[in-house]
Amino acid sequence: IGDGDILRMDSEGNAESIFQKDQTLVGSATHSLCSPLADKLFQTAILERSPETQYLVMATDGLSNSFSEEGFSQFVKSLLERIQEFGLEKVQESLPQWLDQLSAKGSRDDITLALVQTSSQQDLTQTKIENQEQDRLKEAEYVTHDRTESQS
Repeated sequence: IGDGDILRMDSEGNAESIFQKDQTLVGSATHSLCSPLADKLFQTAILERSPETQYLVMATDGLSNSFSEEGFSQFVKSLLERIQEFGLEKVQESLPQWLDQLSAKGSRDDITLALVQTSSQQDLTQTKIENQEQDRLKEAEYVTHDRTESQS
């Protein structure tokens, strides 16, 4: 019920909706909270924390309706790229203007956007260090194995 989006985004900027689209609805129609069956139409989700999920993106329909489905995913991915390049504070400063422009050119609807970081920077840095260390160990094992075989 409602007309917003909640997506999970990984460290590569890939985004996926946490809810299934209701195939009985046409276009951007949504179920109404005034419906006598409103309590039966809610969707809920429990998300486990994982190193793969870096952000949750929550937005009203004014944002997604300003794009094609592919364009919306690309916009969400560009948010991560901009955060990585310019930092969260710069993106936060620029976001109101970007959203106003998107609305004016797209849906002409109000837009609310929340970006929730689910991993601390320390968690992300630690994961990156652990991955690099695992890569080094695998390479060392390969080199050691290769030398052992050539000496036999």
